[in-house]
Amino acid sequence: MNLEQNVELSTELGKGWNQEWLMEKILPKNQTTMGYGDEDSYKTFTALNIAFQVNNGLQEIAMTNQTGVLYLCLENHSGFNERVKAIHKRYPSASNLKISREPFDILDTEDVYDLTQYCMNNDIGFVVIDTLSRAIHSGDESSASVGRDIRNAFTIINANEITVLCIHHTGKNGSNGARGSSIITYDIPSRFVVKKLKGNKGYIKIVKTKSDNEHKKIPFVVEACDESLNIIWNQESKSKLSNQILEIVTGSEYKVTDLKQDLQQHYQEIKLDSFSKKINREIEKLVQEGIIEQIQMDKVKFIRRTK
Repeated sequence: MNLEQNVELSTELGKGWNQEWLMEKILPKNQTTMGYGDEDSYKTFTALNIAFQVNNGLQEIAMTNQTGVLYLCLENHSGFNERVKAIHKRYPSASNLKISREPFDILDTEDVYDLTQYCMNNDIGFVVIDTLSRAIHSGDESSASVGRDIRNAFTIINANEITVLCIHHTGKNGSNGARGSSIITYDIPSRFVVKKLKGNKGYIKIVKTKSDNEHKKIPFVVEACDESLNIIWNQESKSKLSNQILEIVTGSEYKVTDLKQDLQQHYQEIKLDSFSKKINREIEKLVQEGIIEQIQMDKVKFIRRTK
């Protein structure tokens, strides 16, 4: 410790004291975030999508800074190729993601240094470890000493300007958060939980953050794509009628009365007056979600897509 040279005045603190984000208020830059959830809660699907968002500078979740990404797929190799093909189909112009299934031991100092050196040599600023349990080759993740070693490994990686997303499992009592030593979970500066809901819906919830985003939920729906699934962010599952409206309406004005006539043929069992009210309710929902807007000209109502 050299305090004579390394003490700064409170009014002269440099940029290194500022909170920076890889993904605004979700992934703190050059720090570690833990994403955890129950089994089959779409943890890998969300992690893979986040990796693509960062690798390509996409802005679907939040303001995102682009950097190279390395995805460590340490489990469930079978079927992973189908997941990658599905996400490339959703983002056909996306840059390739670097993926490794090479065993990685976070408790092995040599492995940690090799990972860090590879990232530095290949312009990689973001690493996804999927999952933490498969990165622990020996020792008990509930042990305080193992927890300290994991924390130290993250510190080494982060110190070399590499942001980490670590995917983990919930414990036996899901309400208590992620599995393992509290040193692993509570010393990590950022955490979110992935929750699967009924049907094809889910969300990630920010559990810990150095921002005003704590407890915020970011919803998603899951869509089938060939032999796998894709995550679609910031959307709630829509009704059949809403989807039909969105298939017809574009960025140009569309007369509401024409829309009702176009769709009535699919709902002939519903009385015309009841169907008109049903369409009005669906339009109101889509307007509230900011997906369409309603315009009135000369007492005639029109709608058009906003996104």
